[in-house]
Amino acid sequence: MLKSSKLFFLLFIVEIILLISQAGAADLSILFILDGSGSMWGRIDDTAKIVLAKETMTTLIREIPENAPVGLISYGHRKKGDCEDIELMVPIGRGTQTAMLKQVQSINPRGKTPIHRSIKKAVTQLEKIENEAMIVLVSDGQETCDGDPCQLVESLRKKGIRFKMHVIGFDVTEAETVQLACIAQAGGGKYYSADDAAQLQEAFGEVKEEIIQTIKTEFGTLKVLGTGRDLYDVYDADGQVKLDYARTNQAIRLAPGTYQVSLQQVWLPVEVKAGEETVIGSGRIRVTGLGKALYAIYDHTGKRKIDFTRTNNEIELMAGTYFLELNGLRRSVTIETGAETEINAGSITVSEDSNALFAVYDAEGIKKLEFTRVNKPIEVLPGSYQVNIDDRWFRDVTVSPGETVELK
Repeated sequence: MLKSSKLFFLLFIVEIILLISQAGAADLSILFILDGSGSMWGRIDDTAKIVLAKETMTTLIREIPENAPVGLISYGHRKKGDCEDIELMVPIGRGTQTAMLKQVQSINPRGKTPIHRSIKKAVTQLEKIENEAMIVLVSDGQETCDGDPCQLVESLRKKGIRFKMHVIGFDVTEAETVQLACIAQAGGGKYYSADDAAQLQEAFGEVKEEIIQTIKTEFGTLKVLGTGRDLYDVYDADGQVKLDYARTNQAIRLAPGTYQVSLQQVWLPVEVKAGEETVIGSGRIRVTGLGKALYAIYDHTGKRKIDFTRTNNEIELMAGTYFLELNGLRRSVTIETGAETEINAGSITVSEDSNALFAVYDAEGIKKLEFTRVNKPIEVLPGSYQVNIDDRWFRDVTVSPGETVELK
């Protein structure tokens, strides 16, 4: 059973790398982060984890095609107790197999587990490449220095750094599993546990099936047009499982199928076809004014608030029909692809030497929209209103775009 478990673990890792390397080596860069901390001298099935890792890495490196861009980072392998002990042993590049083999064998576990800082170092490599990237972290424990690696991975991907991250755990505790699994989830990848032979076989079968399917698939791409500032999310067809996200104007590679896309909580079903780019239009809306009042955007039913901001700020939305609300009054608005819809708000104020409150009502004088003290403006959408102060009414108050109406 001991030999069987070790063999399955070797096959598990080798099969992952073989399949990844076949799945478009020309457009996928792979960066390994290999744990070199002191705990790697611990044993799985009577074999030191570092020995098992070296054997596995040696086998897979020899099988990766020479033109595949591959790199290696290790940590904790040179000094004890040093959180800065992180080394880019082999920069991502083609034809790096000989260097990879030499560097893997040189790793001598000694120190701590600075995963957070290692990921930061990995990102400096990814920023230099333009193609798809994958990070594979192999660790036998959680972060032992400062920083939250899970939060870091999530923030990096939200910034638009495109990579997927898988994590392989060696004989880890429940607490350690929580953090390592969180890293994989934040990285859009999977967490694989290597605790015993049965779990290794199960993980091997799952990963092999997924990657084989990926290899056979001709992908399409999805892109939501926009300013490049906001994030859009891609979910499965039922809208239950979040698959990926990117900034507007950035494409996401997807297998053919139906998905749900969300931008600013607006959902849209889309179909992605093999070899084609599916483009979803978006536009922007801005309410200009004094920059003090908040305006809100609701969906086409008017029931669900999507987003809000102060006047003079813009909101990015997928093309479609929405409701705009400013100080209690709603209007229907249409957002067109690539265009900015600008609505110039006006304002109403009552000028007098007192500390009284005045209120702005709708055109019929039925619905109170907003109130404040005299000599202060209330921002409103262009249109007709009624204003009340101390039981006095100003009827038929018309506000034009950008106009401040002063009542006395």
